Amino acid sequence: MELDESQYVNEYVIIVKGRVVAHGMVKMLKNFYMMYEKISSRDSIDCKDTTRRGADLMIVFKYRRQKSSSFGDILRPIADVIVEFNGNQIEVPMYIDSGADITLLPFTMGKALGFKEEADEIKQMKGISGAGVPFVAKTISIFLSNERIEAKIAWSMVEDVPPLLGRMDVFPRFKILFDEANEQMKR
Repeated sequence: MELDESQYVNEYVIIVKGRVVAHGMVKMLKNFYMMYEKISSRDSIDCKDTTRRGADLMIVFKYRRQKSSSFGDILRPIADVIVEFNGNQIEVPMYIDSGADITLLPFTMGKALGFKEEADEIKQMKGISGAGVPFVAKTISIFLSNERIEAKIAWSMVEDVPPLLGRMDVFPRFKILFDEANEQMKR
C-alpha cells in the first residue's frame, strides 16, 4: 500500500509494517519522541529509525505560493523548523535552499534565541548578488522531523535576509526530493 502523502503535509508519520500508526504536526516534537520510543521499544513491532536506515518515515512540505517583485507569484519550498540555543526555542519558516552553503538566520531571530555578538567574531560572506553580508558563526540545534541536528549556522548582523535552511550539517542527513510539479518537497 502506497502512502497518500497529501494527507500528511507538514506532519511526521510513523509507518509500521506498511500501516500508518501515528502522525502529527512537526512542531509537536515531544509527542513524536514519546510515541516513537513507545512504538520502537516493542519487540513485536518493526519500527525503524528511518532517518538513518529506511524510507518508512517521510515528511512532506508543501511549496508556498509567494509574491516576487520580479516574477509575480512563485512557488517556494518552505519548512517549519524549530531552532534552539541555550534552551531558547523558536519556530521558524525557512526556505529550503539547496544553493545555500550554510543555514542563515536574520539578526532579530538570533537575538530572540539569546545570541550575543562580539566585534572580533564578525565575518563576511557573499551571496548570489555578490554583496557582502556580515555574520557570526554559531552552533545551534535544529529540529526537523524527528531529527535533532547540531548545525553550524550563520547569524546575519543585518535583518534584510531571509531565514534559509542550507546544506551544511543538514542536507547530508537526509535524502531530499524537490517535487515542484506537485508543489511539494519530500525528505
